[in-house]
Amino acid sequence: MCKGYLSWVIIFLCIISFSCTKGDDNGDNPIINIPVDFTIEIQERLSFADGRTLEFVMETTKTYECENYEIRSTIGFENGALVLAVDEINSPQDCIEGESTAQGILAVEELLNGNYPFIINLRDAISNAGTFHKNDQRYQIFLDQTDGIELSRSELMRVPANTIWGYFDYQDSATDKVSQAILSLQDIAQETTFLNGDYGYFSIEGDAVNIPFEVRYNLQDFFIYQYDGNADSLQKIVNEFNTHQDATMKLFTSSGTDF
Repeated sequence: MCKGYLSWVIIFLCIISFSCTKGDDNGDNPIINIPVDFTIEIQERLSFADGRTLEFVMETTKTYECENYEIRSTIGFENGALVLAVDEINSPQDCIEGESTAQGILAVEELLNGNYPFIINLRDAISNAGTFHKNDQRYQIFLDQTDGIELSRSELMRVPANTIWGYFDYQDSATDKVSQAILSLQDIAQETTFLNGDYGYFSIEGDAVNIPFEVRYNLQDFFIYQYDGNADSLQKIVNEFNTHQDATMKLFTSSGTDF
């Protein structure tokens, strides 16, 4: 009798498992034709022409046979909540050959400081609810769950106004030239304290600033200052330094320009 009872339990579990995984193209539970897994991060684009723009950057974890697959999505307010909806993956009409993930960027209208109900929907099948927070120092995303998504950047520090930052990439022979360029910057700019965190363009940990870039030489130095002067003085310092063949200097500003 025990063996018979056990057999019926096994059959019942098999039926349940099959019914939960099969799916139905035409029923109430349609199969989703987009990848379930996405990475999502926030960034603040700095533009001399357009100012600051909050953007959501999305990427699939799956790769496709063309480099120009795109994620079709929307963002906006619905019933008082900020809703990011991922609709589908668009196949390109003209394939750029090569394997790549599908990507998409959504710009958000200007938001006042505060807390906003926030929802990330993957088609009509998966919904992740939480809160989006903005103040003068940072953006933050708090989600109750992250089904089907990974937040690669849930907190983004905002680059303060009148900030300049950059790097020197150089060989040992250019050490004195780098020191002189730093002194030239310090003559016109001011050192200040920045909050620790990821600013998108750079990150700060204690007294250390890190700027991602493609290294060419064996030595690197980073800098960050407050500067409220004109851009011509900055461009002059960069242009004069970059006449050297054994070193490179790059400088960025919070107004969206770079030299």
